[in-house]
Amino acid sequence: MKLVEEARGIDVARAYLQAVLGERPDVTPRRDAAAIRFLTAPEAGTLRWISRLPRGDRVIATSPAKLPGEEVGSPHDSMGRIGHVMLRAGTAAEVNRAADEAMRSVTVESATRW
Repeated sequence: MKLVEEARGIDVARAYLQAVLGERPDVTPRRDAAAIRFLTAPEAGTLRWISRLPRGDRVIATSPAKLPGEEVGSPHDSMGRIGHVMLRAGTAAEVNRAADEAMRSVTVESATRW
C-alpha cells in the first residue's frame, strides 16, 4: 500500500474504506512514479553489515529487516531479502535511474555458513 500511495498519491486504505461505505473511492492519481528495490546479501550465511544506505530527496524510506549477526538467505529468492529502499520521482525513467544509483551506493557483506 505504501508504494501505491507514493507512486500515485492514492490513499489505498481510504479508498477501501470509501468502497466499504458504498462511496465511490477516490483513486485520482496525484503523483507520477515510485520504485522499490530489495536489499540482499551477496550469499547465504550470516549478515556482517549493511552500509551507505541511500539518502536524499528521492529516497522515501530505507528499511533494513535484518541486523548484523542474523542469518540471511540466498540472494536468488525472496527469502534472501534483508530490507528495501523506496524512492519517488517525476517519471518512471527518473525513479529507475535514482533507484539504480541508490543501489550502487549500498554495501552488504555476509559470511558463508560453515
